[in-house]
Amino acid sequence: MDMTNIAHTVAKFAPLLGGALAGPGGTIVGGLIAAAFGGDITQPDALQTLITADPDAAIKLKKIELDHQIELQRLLIQTAQNEIAMQCADNDSARQREISIDSTPFEHRDKTPAMLAYLLTVGLFIALASLFYFPIPQSNQEVILGIVTSLTTVWISAMGYYHGSSAGSRLKDMGMMRQLGG
Repeated sequence: MDMTNIAHTVAKFAPLLGGALAGPGGTIVGGLIAAAFGGDITQPDALQTLITADPDAAIKLKKIELDHQIELQRLLIQTAQNEIAMQCADNDSARQREISIDSTPFEHRDKTPAMLAYLLTVGLFIALASLFYFPIPQSNQEVILGIVTSLTTVWISAMGYYHGSSAGSRLKDMGMMRQLGG
């Protein structure tokens, strides 16, 4: 059951409610919305039509949001905590893989990730240097820049795998909290 369209529509009038609808408690939140509009959560397209056709939709959605504000905030916090836990588990898995590789004799190690990281690095710097030395036809500029941007993003991910991205993110988050006065 895809609630994406409904979540976008709801978020226009009640952002907290729309965010919770897109999260793990979305079925419960969707049930509240369906009850308010006389629809059925198992038929998202029909529910979407009911919401968009109702002239009082904004008022109804805002009322649901206000009536359930604490529970919705809990759902959003739970969603954020789950995402952080999954990211931490993913980072730990990568670290454990590298630790196990270090204990494997060199000739039996999987060298693929390291080779890909080297190739990405060389490829990225060749692509960047080429941008300065070769003219790009006007008709191809967007495509070439899109490819180089994608290559840069993949390279950043590969470097994050080997050098750890969580420490830098933690420092950035702490700096942002200080700026916000937190």
